[in-house]
Amino acid sequence: MMPIVLWSLSAIALLACGWLASAWFHKRKIGALRQQVKVVKQTAAEHANQARRQIAQLQTEIESRKAAVPPPRRLPEPAKSAPGNTTSTVISDKPKAIKTFVPDKELLPPAGFAHTTIVPRDGFASTEVMA
Repeated sequence: MMPIVLWSLSAIALLACGWLASAWFHKRKIGALRQQVKVVKQTAAEHANQARRQIAQLQTEIESRKAAVPPPRRLPEPAKSAPGNTTSTVISDKPKAIKTFVPDKELLPPAGFAHTTIVPRDGFASTEVMA
């Protein structure tokens, strides 16, 4: 009878020790994970604040550029010739043709942004044979 009681008590003691060891181990793990979450939240808050500052800086820069862009120029009015003067040259209303080639990379719209490239929805060029 005595060995059964002794084995039962030692089994209960081992279960209690195992439970305490498991609780201690998992408590440490939970503490480490909470610390990681705290660090991630701080980092995310710093990134959000930095993004807000950059957005504000870009908005002020855009406003300053809008203010700095000169108004569109009007073409100079052609000098009107006297009605009695027939030797004056005739001014055409058509603009002159451009004689020099300007590469696309040197062309910038007035806002200073590069040209927009239109990409298909799936991001790939069509590879189907058109019959």
